[in-house]
Amino acid sequence: MNPSNYLATLNYNGTDNIVRPQGKDHRQFLDYCASLGLKVIWPLYSDSMGLLNGGEEALQFYMRAAIEEVGNHSAILMYNLGNELNYVGDEATWKTVLAKVNRLIDYSRDYQMKTWNRSLPFTTTTDDNPDYYDWLMQNMHVDIFTANAGYRGRPALNIFDFYNLWSGEQPRFAGFHNLSCYYQVPLLIGEMNPVGYENPPTDAYYPTGFPQMWKDIIDHIDQGCIGGVFFEYTDELWKSFGRQSLLGVVNTTINCNASNACSDQESVWLPDKTQPKGWEYQAVCCGEFNGKPYNMKTDPFTLLNRTAQTLSSAAQPCDASWIKGSTSNSSTTNPPTQGQNSDANTLILSALAASLLVFIIAML
Repeated sequence: MNPSNYLATLNYNGTDNIVRPQGKDHRQFLDYCASLGLKVIWPLYSDSMGLLNGGEEALQFYMRAAIEEVGNHSAILMYNLGNELNYVGDEATWKTVLAKVNRLIDYSRDYQMKTWNRSLPFTTTTDDNPDYYDWLMQNMHVDIFTANAGYRGRPALNIFDFYNLWSGEQPRFAGFHNLSCYYQVPLLIGEMNPVGYENPPTDAYYPTGFPQMWKDIIDHIDQGCIGGVFFEYTDELWKSFGRQSLLGVVNTTINCNASNACSDQESVWLPDKTQPKGWEYQAVCCGEFNGKPYNMKTDPFTLLNRTAQTLSSAAQPCDASWIKGSTSNSSTTNPPTQGQNSDANTLILSALAASLLVFIIAML
């Protein structure tokens, strides 16, 4: 499927950069997702250079057009604004970048509510930079903190977990157990894969690698983690460099119907043909660890031994008072510090964790 670019170019100098909307194909895509029971984390704007250098009026125009088109669709789960922005280096620069991202999130959140009277959570995706987690968690205007921190496995030891992401790493950061509980913002692992960019796929460790990672997420739902997103379902064959073209769990080929319409053609809403790769697919779909089915086919609430619930918007990541029979309210009252362990007893924003997490479908 080849969605058209419904908004055109943004000149990076921020001037004269408004071009009229083009096409309205995205709702067809969302309809198709809804028919399959899929939820979509919508990339409200994901081009890093455009976000960093584009004029704010142009970016607001772009976001208004997207929200007007898809903001009331039932398949939309959450908005993502910005992908792997580099909040490192010169302090004045990255603080300016974050201030701009925050303004755009605030603007889009307000416009979503005004347009559709529907509140959707917002996030922005960061790299795995522990030195900046404490400051970013304190200052980002997000409902969910998303970090692509899913490449922390230690293949040499056959251990595939998130290492010290939960507990912290002195003196670098306090750990997301502490950060999420204090700031009441849960963590989503935006990318996770036992292979990673530096390790070639091999059946020596992959079949148990993903189940170990899934278990580590399940085990930390009460410590600030809302879930994780597997990266990635299909190979990115257009990337000839590195091993990112090998990370998928299915092979795809162009699909054509009896009318000779094909899935690689503009505005043809026809899925590609897919074929599971084998052990890679089985690990994600149906893998086990220590005899338990830690995989995406198993209902996460079965693994949690809990019942799925719809929570009010007032539910907090570290307030377990809504759980039947619980009287605990363990929100951290002091700013987290390295080595501090807060006592959390909660299911993080269960309404979103219900699928731990659904699939990110990047479209733009």
